[in-house]
Amino acid sequence: MAFISTSCISKKNFEATLAQHEVEKQGYENRIAILDRQIELRNTQIDTLSLNLATAQGANQALTATQDKILDRIDEVQAQLENERKDKSSTSQSLSSTVRDKENIIKERDAKIEKIAGAITQFEENQNKVLGEFRYDLEQLFQDKQSVDYVNSEIRITLDESLLFRPGSARVRTAGIQNLKKIAEFMNKYPTLKLNVIGNTDNKKPKNYKDNWDFSVIRASAVVKVLTKEYELSPSRVLAAGKGEFAPKASNQTKEGQASNRRIDFVITPRFDRVVKEIKKELE
Repeated sequence: MAFISTSCISKKNFEATLAQHEVEKQGYENRIAILDRQIELRNTQIDTLSLNLATAQGANQALTATQDKILDRIDEVQAQLENERKDKSSTSQSLSSTVRDKENIIKERDAKIEKIAGAITQFEENQNKVLGEFRYDLEQLFQDKQSVDYVNSEIRITLDESLLFRPGSARVRTAGIQNLKKIAEFMNKYPTLKLNVIGNTDNKKPKNYKDNWDFSVIRASAVVKVLTKEYELSPSRVLAAGKGEFAPKASNQTKEGQASNRRIDFVITPRFDRVVKEIKKELE
C-alpha cells in the first residue's frame, strides 16, 4: 500500500511537471514565433533599405553622369562661344575693313562724278557762249530769206533755196558758194561745233530726179561738198541728209508755202564727243 501510494504521488508530480514544461514550451514557442516575425520584419526592412540604398546609389550615379555630361556640354558651349566670339571679332574686323574700302571707293567715285559734272557744266557754258556768238554773227550775215532759231543748245539756220540753187537744180550757184563760204568760216572759227545739212522740198515731183527725197539728199550733198572741198570744213564735223517733202514749214497748197518748203536747213550742235572723251578718261 505504501508502495502504491508513493508511486501515485510521483506520477502526479511528474504529470504536473510535464504540464508545466508543456506550458513553458508553448511560451518559448510563442516567443520564438514572435522573434521570428520580428526577424522577418527586420529582414524586410533591411531589404527595403538595401533597395532604397541601391536606388539612391543608382540615382546618384545617374545624377553624377548627367552632371558630368552637363559640365562637358557647358565646356563645349563655352568653347563654341569663344570660337564664335573670335570668328565674330575677325568677321567684324573684316567687315569694318570692307566698309572702309567701300567708303574709299565711293569717295573716289564721288570725286570722279564731281569732275565729270564740272566738265559737263563747263562744256555747256562754253557751248552756250559759242552758240550765242555764232547766232549773232549769222543774223548779221543773212538778213533776208533766212531764219535762225536757237532751241535746246541747237542752232537751226534755214536758207531759202534761192540763196544756194537755181529752181529745179541741185548745183550750188556762184552766189550760193559765197554764202556757204561765210558758213564755213563760222564753223572753222568754232571747232567745237558740228553741222547737219538737211535738204527739203515741196510736194511737186522734180524733173530729172527719182523723187523729192532723192532730190533733197543730192542738194544737201552738194552743199556739203562745197563746204568740205572748197572751204576745208572737216568732213568729220558735217553730215548730209534729206527729208524731201516730209518736213514742210508751210502748206503746199499755195505757191508761197511751196517756196517756203524749198529750203536747206543747217542744224548746228555742240560736239558732245569731246566731253564724252573727257568723261571716259575720268572713268578709267
